[in-house]
Amino acid sequence: MTDERVTEDDGPVGGSDDRSGEATESGGPWSRVVVVIAALVVVGAVAAAVLGRADPGAPPAISVTDARAGERVGTTLAVYLTLSNEGGPDTLVAAGSPDAARVQAHGTDEVGMMRASSELDVPAGADVRLEPGGTHLMLEGVGRSLAVGDTVPIELEFDRSGSVTVDAQVVPLESLVEDRPG
Repeated sequence: MTDERVTEDDGPVGGSDDRSGEATESGGPWSRVVVVIAALVVVGAVAAAVLGRADPGAPPAISVTDARAGERVGTTLAVYLTLSNEGGPDTLVAAGSPDAARVQAHGTDEVGMMRASSELDVPAGADVRLEPGGTHLMLEGVGRSLAVGDTVPIELEFDRSGSVTVDAQVVPLESLVEDRPG
């Protein structure tokens, strides 16, 4: 006489037990395959979405948006903007403007001290926001009078992308304080 025990895995495809007509608790081996395939599809879709925008081997694709400058204080002017990179990594290596003797990237540390930076990394697939209280461009030696509504041309030089020119609109200082994070 043989021992004919039925385990959860021994049931027919579809998960029903021929003897009782009821579904087994596990749903059978095919239900596990379907779950594994579904999980792999979800993981693959997430990876494609993340990696599709951040391919480090791709050429950079830099765009500049939200360029605005605070009103002139003395002969200086702060500029804020967003650098978006839909391609591979790049680095902002220089900036200039016909309206300023010098343009530098500045970072603001936790105690509010500004520090000049010679380069600004723009990672693959990332947005880098230059904003009040953080990293920004400082135009020094601004020669002409600038009023709210005027624009200031700024040339950004990237290591891999080359030159990108943007016009930053002069806005009231109060509007920049309202945009400050935190």
